Amino acid sequence: MKRLIFALFLLTMFFGACLADQSLELPEMRDTVSDYANVVEPPAIESVRAMADELLRVTSVNFKVLVVRQLPPGLKVEVYGQQVYKQWDVGRSKFGLEHGVLLVISIIDRRVKLITGKEVAWVISEQSQSQTEWDVLAVLSRGLFSKGVEIGAIEVTNKILAGWYASHKSPRFAVDWQAASLVLFTLLAVSVVTTLVTGSDFMMGFSIFVGGFYGFIFLNIVGMILFALLGFLLSYKAGLGKKKEPEKTEEEKK
Repeated sequence: MKRLIFALFLLTMFFGACLADQSLELPEMRDTVSDYANVVEPPAIESVRAMADELLRVTSVNFKVLVVRQLPPGLKVEVYGQQVYKQWDVGRSKFGLEHGVLLVISIIDRRVKLITGKEVAWVISEQSQSQTEWDVLAVLSRGLFSKGVEIGAIEVTNKILAGWYASHKSPRFAVDWQAASLVLFTLLAVSVVTTLVTGSDFMMGFSIFVGGFYGFIFLNIVGMILFALLGFLLSYKAGLGKKKEPEKTEEEKK
């Protein structure tokens, strides 16, 4: 009998938990800022939308904000934020990404939480997230709700952009395609003209072009000139500067 009562108790707890999960209705995403507390002014929403659009364009990170009046009873802001993050697909998992950041703000509970995707968490550390959450909460506590949302968006945008550039951009390997095109055209022209003037074969022009190209990569314009000249001298010394004369026929040899 005791076992039966215990089994019924477990079943009751199980179905109760299932019903609780089903009764939790998550808000729908309205825009970049989904304001269900009606406390964020339109100019602030436009400002955050512009920052989010720029962030998405530059880094592919999707940034959304949810503002609610109060959290569901007994639910922590971290759990609530994770559920909203997944339902809204902030990380854009349908494209195989986890590039998402969700800022959750509860007005009455005075809770602020940043939910980040796995591929963004390494850019914004836990300490950095906590600092942003405290900065937003400090402004919200003074009743400046619109400003609090904007500050959160500004800090998230700046931190992601700074981390993204530091990890994905390197001045050493930055390519100026206009300058590169001019260099390639110049090397090609010099190679062709030198080949025609000296009466050499294809290999001399190739040596000049390749030498100048690699010289430009490592030493810029000076390297291009030096290495192109070196390619010319080496190929000329190797006998590539003289076009091979056609072999004499048997009658000409006689």
